[in-house]
Amino acid sequence: MNDETPIPSESNTTAPNTYALIVGIEQHATDDWPRLNGPANDARKFANWLDSVGVPANHIALFLSPNDEQEAAAVVELTQPTVLRGAAKQAAIFDHVTEHLASRTDADLLIVYWGGHGLGNVERNRYLLYADADATRPLVFDMQSFLSAVQTDLYSGVQNLIVIVDSCATFADTLQLPATIAAQPFPRGKSRHLSHFVLYASQAGRDAYNSDDEQSGVLSRELRVELEKSEFPPPMKQISVRLIERFKQLKARGEVSQIPTYLSEIDLDGNEEKFLRDAVPRAASLGALTPKLYDRSDQDTLFTDAWQDCLENNAPLQCCIVYGKAFEQHTSFVERVIQTRVRPRIDRPDRLGRAVCQQVAEFTITANADLEFGKCEVRNKLMELSRTSKRPTNGWELIADAGWSKHGVVTFSHLIQVRDSASRFVDLINWYVKEFWQPPATVSELPKVVLFVMIEFFDGAFRRSLARPGSWFSNPREDASRALATLADKNSRRHVLPELKHLEVIDVSNWFKQYARTETTYAQNFDCDVAATKLFNDAVCREDEPDVRRTDSIEKLLDQTFRGLTANERVHRGN
Repeated sequence: MNDETPIPSESNTTAPNTYALIVGIEQHATDDWPRLNGPANDARKFANWLDSVGVPANHIALFLSPNDEQEAAAVVELTQPTVLRGAAKQAAIFDHVTEHLASRTDADLLIVYWGGHGLGNVERNRYLLYADADATRPLVFDMQSFLSAVQTDLYSGVQNLIVIVDSCATFADTLQLPATIAAQPFPRGKSRHLSHFVLYASQAGRDAYNSDDEQSGVLSRELRVELEKSEFPPPMKQISVRLIERFKQLKARGEVSQIPTYLSEIDLDGNEEKFLRDAVPRAASLGALTPKLYDRSDQDTLFTDAWQDCLENNAPLQCCIVYGKAFEQHTSFVERVIQTRVRPRIDRPDRLGRAVCQQVAEFTITANADLEFGKCEVRNKLMELSRTSKRPTNGWELIADAGWSKHGVVTFSHLIQVRDSASRFVDLINWYVKEFWQPPATVSELPKVVLFVMIEFFDGAFRRSLARPGSWFSNPREDASRALATLADKNSRRHVLPELKHLEVIDVSNWFKQYARTETTYAQNFDCDVAATKLFNDAVCREDEPDVRRTDSIEKLLDQTFRGLTANERVHRGN
C-alpha cells in the first residue's frame, strides 16, 4: 500500500457519512481501579474535533464517566452537547454497537475512540474496562471480538473503520484479579472485507502515560496535534508513523515509557500490513553487537519481544542471550516464564507443558576455566533435567530421549555465573550453542528449541558491595560483549538482551553512617561497610520490627537505584 494514501483507502469518505463512538472513563463503580484525570477531557476534545470537520452531531455518540470534579464540565465543554449519551457502562455501549451502529446503512467511516483503563494479553488482544467494572466483575469491551464482528455482514453498512485506543495494555494475568475477565462477545455474521486501521497507545503488556497536570493521555495530546493539521479522513498510517517517532523522542528524554503501535490495515482489495514490529527498541543482534541500556520497565518488553522473535523465526534453533549483573534478574525471568509473561505463549500456541517449563527453569551451570569439565557439567545437568538414563551427546538426542519431540517448542533457561574473567566462559558457550545444539540435517519431526541464556557476573557479596562505591559495576562488560559477538552466524536468530540501565556511581556512605550513628554499639564514625553488613544479616533473620523497617528502607533505596533515579531522587526517597 502506498504510504501517501490516506487511511481508509479507496473510499470517498465524507464527514456527513461518518459515525463515531467515543468513550472516556475516569472512574469506575468502585475504587478497585484507580481514578484517572484525562480520558473524559480527551474524549470531549475528540468529539469537538469531529464536529469541527463536519461530522453531524447525531452521528457522534459520546459516553463519559468523568471524575466527580469534572462532572459539570462534561457538557459545558462540548461544542454539541447533544452528542452526550450517558455513562460509559457496559449495557449502554454494547447496545449502541449492536443495535445502532449495526443498523447503519450509510457509514462510509466508523471511528471508535476509547480512553481509560485497559488490559491485554500475549495474544495482543485488548480489553477495555467499562465504567461499571470492579474487581469482582471486571466488565470489559473485547476489542478483538468487536473487530471480528464489524468485519461481518451484520455491519455491512460500515465501509471503513478507524480505532484509536488510549489506554494501558497491562497483562491481565499479572494483576491477580479475584474474578476472570467478563467479556461479552459481539454477535457475528458472515465474514467480509473491511478497510480498517487500529492504533494503540502502547505495546501489549505496557502502560500508557496519562498527565494529570494536562488532564490528557500523552497519545491523545500528540494525536490532536496531528489531527488539527490533517485532512479528513485522517491519513492514519502517516500519522501513526510520525507519532511513533515522536514517542521515541519522548521516551529518550524519560517523559514516557510507551511506544504506540498500530496493528493492522486492510484496504478494500484485501491488502494487509501486519503489526509494526519495529515500533519498540529491539535487542541488539549479535552479528553487529551494539549494547543498549534500558531501565527495568523495558526489560519485560525485551524478554517478551525476543521470545516472539524466536518463535516466529523459521530456524529450528533460537538462542536468546541475556547478560547483566542484577542479582535477582535471572530469578525474575524464571518467574515470568512460569507465572506470567511467557507461559501463555508456551502452553497455548506451542503446547509445551507447565511441568517441562518448571524443569527447564532449574538448569544452572557455572562457567570455569576447564572447558572439558564444563562440557561434562552441562551434560550431567541436562541428563538430570530430562530424567534420562544416559548422558546426551547433543541437544537433539536429549529431546528425543526425554520424550519432548511431541512438543511444538521446548525452551531451556540457563544461568551461567561468571566468577572471574569474562573470557573464561566464551569457549563453553561457543561449544554449547554452536556444537551441542547444532541443528541436524532433517528437523521436520523435531520441535523448535529456544535457549534463554542468562549470563551473570557473579559476586557472592554483591549486595554488600553496594556500600563500597568504588567497587560498583566493575565487571568487564565490554569484554563480555566482544565475547558474545563471536556467536553470530546467519543460520539462526540470536539476541542479546541488554543489562539494566547503567548507573552513575553514587556515594551512599553518609546514608549508612547515619544509620550507624543510631546504633549505641557503634562509634561515631563506624565503617559504613559494617553497618551495611549488619543490615543485610538482619534481613535474613527478621528478628524484630525495627530490623524489618530498616532493612526495607535499604531495600527501597537499592530498588530505586536500580530503577535509574537521579542521585537527588535516591537520597530524597531513601531517607
